[in-house]
Amino acid sequence: MEAERFIALRVDIEAQVAEIDAIYLRLDSRREVDGEAGTESLAFQIHNLYSAFEELFRVIAATFENHVDAGGGYHIELLKRMKVSVPGVRPAVIDSRAFQSLDSLRSFRHFFRHAYGSPIDSKKLDLVYEDAQRIRPDYRRWIESFLSKVSPE
Repeated sequence: MEAERFIALRVDIEAQVAEIDAIYLRLDSRREVDGEAGTESLAFQIHNLYSAFEELFRVIAATFENHVDAGGGYHIELLKRMKVSVPGVRPAVIDSRAFQSLDSLRSFRHFFRHAYGSPIDSKKLDLVYEDAQRIRPDYRRWIESFLSKVSPE
């Protein structure tokens, strides 16, 4: 990867990581809010968290694979692409464990976007929140590892 393209990729990734960091801080504060409003606010932030990860993955895919097909199954296909290396193109971004947690967030986001008027099950929300927390200590390490592998230096 040429240096200029790598710099642009790093800047885009760092901006997205800053968004993810900010969402995690909002998750912390929303977790403290009781009642239906707290549940809905937490659910919205989990929705936002997966959206931020997906945007990060879209940036990576667009940089290395030159296109991202937004057709049916796009969201799961993009996530699957991030756990595999593309020989001669790019290394994997996430491992299978991260994939499982992120897929849980992806599924929840789908529910959240399409469940108009359906109540949010707080027990299910707790499980998804745990998946979000499972990712938290590791996502910066994945990104730095990925960037170190594609760095032109």
